[in-house]
Amino acid sequence: MTPQSIDTHLDAERVQLAIIRSFSPEKKLQLMSQQLMLLGLPLRPSDQLDTYITLLYGNTYSKQLRRYLAKYPETRLEARDLARTLAQLKQLFEQRHIRFAIAGRAACIFYGLPSSFNDLEIVCDSQKVFRFGTGWFRHQSWYFDVARLFRVQINFDPASVQDAYEGHRTLAGIPVVSPERIIQHMMQAYLRTDARDDSMLHDLLGMLKVQSGHLNVALLRETAGDLMQIEQLLLKAGILHE
Repeated sequence: MTPQSIDTHLDAERVQLAIIRSFSPEKKLQLMSQQLMLLGLPLRPSDQLDTYITLLYGNTYSKQLRRYLAKYPETRLEARDLARTLAQLKQLFEQRHIRFAIAGRAACIFYGLPSSFNDLEIVCDSQKVFRFGTGWFRHQSWYFDVARLFRVQINFDPASVQDAYEGHRTLAGIPVVSPERIIQHMMQAYLRTDARDDSMLHDLLGMLKVQSGHLNVALLRETAGDLMQIEQLLLKAGILHE
């Protein structure tokens, strides 16, 4: 097994992985929210807020946020609380009787190692353009939670939704796409970078290590898209042995 960091001994990493595996979904949600709050949110409209949003999401979102706050000056910015955003999304989807699940980087962190993130990817089985009402604005497939300055992408992917509902893994009461499917999607994205994105590699290895012993390795080999690359990752994660 290759350590995540060159200055971490394998024995120490094994202890860390064992601790992370012991975390309940509630504990993982708490840690994920803490990662958001560490980013230093300014809680009132200001030039500092414009700079903050521009750095996180780009100038388009900063301009849209300024327009929104001018239209709704009573808007109260809150701490970046992932649990509250998820609870609001859950209510919105359930009111519309649409099945949905957590995917992307949030699912990767849920299954793998704690890490900071700014975007939440949701997959659903409806191709509707959603209108979430006051408190949100939309840009293409992205929806912006104005109060908590959190961006949500909603993708139509009924196969991933079905996968999540069959897996019975949940975060804040919301199904999470299976680790095998998340690894498959991340592997495809990693290969599109010519296997050069170190942050993706770190996330992939983290997921493989934390989920070691619970993964369908045969399925990963069939669906990863590059058998040599996935076997190299499995070796680095200590799941396969030379």
